[in-house]
Amino acid sequence: MPVFRLTPVPARLSDPLWQASQAPHEECYAAAETEQKARAAAARHFRMDSAISATGKIVNSPWQTSELTKCAGVAEAIGNMPIGLVYRASNFPYARHIPQK
Repeated sequence: MPVFRLTPVPARLSDPLWQASQAPHEECYAAAETEQKARAAAARHFRMDSAISATGKIVNSPWQTSELTKCAGVAEAIGNMPIGLVYRASNFPYARHIPQK
């Protein structure tokens, strides 16, 4: 299972979607089958109360928008890294296993 690094685009942090999303807007990691699933996990983790539809589906999340967030596979999941759980870079327990930028 791949691990994805999701990074907010610094020049786009003033976008209204970022302003409406839960802070902090920092790099994070998710183990997921695909980039789309990693982005969806980040969107769930960083909820946007004003952007949840009546069905509970998250819409218009900056984490799901490629112009606002970079997403790249960086490694395979390590050990018992839970699928779909999002770790902020500041508290990522597997950091020593992920190649740095």
